[in-house]
Amino acid sequence: MALPGLDVTDSIDSSTILTRDLKPNQEFRFEVPATSSITIRLTAGTAGTAELFGTELSKGLPYTFTCCKSAIYTWTGCSLSIEGAPSVEYIAEETPMATYLNLHIALEKLRVAASDCPPTTEGAQGPRILLIGPPDVGKTTVAKILTGYSIRQGRKPMVINLDTAGEGVLTVPGTISAASFGSVMDVEDGFGSSPMSAPSAIPVKLPLVYYYGFETAESGSRRYKRLISRMAVAVNSRLEEDIESKNTGLIIDTPSFDNQTNGDVISHIVAEFSITTIAILGSERLYNTMLKSFPPSSSSPINVIKLPTSGGCVDRDAPYKKSIRDAAVKKYFFGDAKCTLSPYTVSIEFDSPTFSLWEVVDSLSSSAERQKNISFLPIGEDESSLSADEEVVKRLAPGDVDSRFENMVVAVLQVDAKDAGAKEVGESAVMGFLFVQEVDEKERRMKVLSPVPGRVPAKALLVGRWPEGMFLT
Repeated sequence: MALPGLDVTDSIDSSTILTRDLKPNQEFRFEVPATSSITIRLTAGTAGTAELFGTELSKGLPYTFTCCKSAIYTWTGCSLSIEGAPSVEYIAEETPMATYLNLHIALEKLRVAASDCPPTTEGAQGPRILLIGPPDVGKTTVAKILTGYSIRQGRKPMVINLDTAGEGVLTVPGTISAASFGSVMDVEDGFGSSPMSAPSAIPVKLPLVYYYGFETAESGSRRYKRLISRMAVAVNSRLEEDIESKNTGLIIDTPSFDNQTNGDVISHIVAEFSITTIAILGSERLYNTMLKSFPPSSSSPINVIKLPTSGGCVDRDAPYKKSIRDAAVKKYFFGDAKCTLSPYTVSIEFDSPTFSLWEVVDSLSSSAERQKNISFLPIGEDESSLSADEEVVKRLAPGDVDSRFENMVVAVLQVDAKDAGAKEVGESAVMGFLFVQEVDEKERRMKVLSPVPGRVPAKALLVGRWPEGMFLT
């Protein structure tokens, strides 16, 4: 006789369990809203394997999904059991997985060649692939697939996320990040979540993170390019110390690029990261533009290729994207169903000698401020006298901190507050994040959530315009 509430099997209603039998090269596509969840198992005791975006599923192990639009593919055929009710679910027979596999094989041949070269030579550098395209064409999905296949091959790819509008890779939205992936990825979380001190079934990955603070590359294009340059220097330095990652190369995911406004940003990324392959999804026009910008020649090491978009790609509306971002920020501070975290409430005094709060400056405000400063320059000096660093961030006086910063994410930078100048703040990597709960203008202090106990480190703080204000409950 089982004690009430302890017999887990009694709580499962068999009427809610669906079974889907997939034939070889078929894909089970499903969508789950933020208000519900489903659990999927690769049926144990049957032949066949399955994978989710390049990462294999273990037989009989439950995988829980919420607020996602995803797909499970099988090369051999398999049987899946689904507990719960997806908002959308169907089996697709036409997928681009064979093309993605062929791309992986081509990249792997280049990695083998790189591994055969002496570590200090240029030939030891593995392929560096850049994924670009318009919104909702599957760039991040392809990045996950290529990463998963590379890891299963025993490689150690360096994954770089330059998409600040998404949910973030191993960090919160509004950032760019880079991390070396040498162990299996999380089936449920994809690239994974922010590093935490709590136990984890998946080995923790420590990313390099820069806080950008805008939704698009155009909003703060000067700062965006500068952060890309800083990250490229750091990544290249790391690769010189890690021959496995150097041989494997880079997999770079990007924000949504079109044909009109992002050409200079793409060229900057290609140059800074020494890209060898540009893969375009979902835009014939962008593909031809890249061919013209990087024409094939014996002297050019850049290959421009076109990849098909999966039929499973769907348009994600603004509320859905916001729910993804909110969930990512909430998970950073509170954890999830598998691992609950308890953040600490900390008070920051504006009059403290270590208080150093900075704000990012958008391109429009930067240009207007620059023109104003030029008009006040002494006779004989031109705009070259102005510091470019002051155009991307500005320090806030205590009187400038008001309620507009409530429900915003604040980055704790690695630069000390006492040493913080515009240049240091504009180029500093991130130590961690805070969440502003309340700003008390009268008492000149603000109350923040912190993932660690104790006082906030005496570091420079940086607040942006993205992600927009949210409520964590």
